[in-house]
Amino acid sequence: MKKFIKEYLNIIAISITGFIFVLTSFYFVINYYHSEEVKKQIYVGQTDSKLIAYKDSVDKIKNNLDAFQRKGITTGSYYNMYSNLNTCYTTLVENYYNIETNRYYSANDIYNLGGKFQSEVLNLCWALHLSSIKESNINNFKKVSPIVTSEINSISKNTNNALEEIMNNSSYFYTTKITSFTIRNYLTSDYNMIIDSYQDFANILLYLSELLNEGGN
Repeated sequence: MKKFIKEYLNIIAISITGFIFVLTSFYFVINYYHSEEVKKQIYVGQTDSKLIAYKDSVDKIKNNLDAFQRKGITTGSYYNMYSNLNTCYTTLVENYYNIETNRYYSANDIYNLGGKFQSEVLNLCWALHLSSIKESNINNFKKVSPIVTSEINSISKNTNNALEEIMNNSSYFYTTKITSFTIRNYLTSDYNMIIDSYQDFANILLYLSELLNEGGN
């Protein structure tokens, strides 16, 4: 009887082990195919109009900064603001050319693009150089500070939403033609949202550069 029970338990153990092996192999296979799916690149050339608008804003910022520089102001609050705006302008230009040279993006590429916006534009440009406008002794900047800060918060939230969606769509699950199509649509949407973040920030910088010239006479 003991021998029978022992053999019976061995059969159960072997069955469980086999089931676990089959289940693990199944998840390994679907995870592999999904990982290959999210590595595929999407073409973003159809969104060039967004980049054109971004570049147009950046060019106008440059014109405004050049106009201020021609006034010959080299000290004081207005010059400090000019210096901060110019630093942020340089960041936007560098990011524009990095984006413009790539027409194909994978999920990882788009995620890194959004991460770069957060680290270089929001964390460095805004937080380090421009968020102090709320304490500025330049009335024009101090007055618009609440509106600008609200816009920055909205941009930050939209960027976070795009990054979270990319992470969710990159989570491993069984990929069909329908889910593959859906993933690509989401990636295109997330790319557009991140490019909109760059463009919206450029518009804020453009607005601040216009205020700089209105007051720095």
